[in-house]
Amino acid sequence: MRFDRHFLRISGYWFGGVALALLYPFFAWASDEVREGILAAAGLSLFYHFFGFIIIEWSWAKSNLAFLKYVLAGITFRLVIMAISVLVFVKIIGIQPLSLLISLMLFYVLNLMLEIHFLQKKATQKGQVKPT
Repeated sequence: MRFDRHFLRISGYWFGGVALALLYPFFAWASDEVREGILAAAGLSLFYHFFGFIIIEWSWAKSNLAFLKYVLAGITFRLVIMAISVLVFVKIIGIQPLSLLISLMLFYVLNLMLEIHFLQKKATQKGQVKPT
């Protein structure tokens, strides 16, 4: 399995850009409870993102049916882990649910856009999809 360093670089730039854009509001206006929720969502989102990246890289060379099975099973596993983590964060650790869920939703959309870009790029390189 060979990792696509270009995608890791794009992910790093994207997350770094979001972090820099939100740095001032994060420290100037957010309370400690809101900061905890945002940081927990960011950590959970990074796990979700890179675990999905590993699943895609690992299963890409396999048949289409195997690839689909691995990706869908990975999505299911990641969503179950995310739901359990949210419950642990809210019920046991006591993180503010609103900041956690809103941040998680925004990070999830960000991750989804990056994963779609990554899959489109890999399919174009493999010759399965004609570039537009």
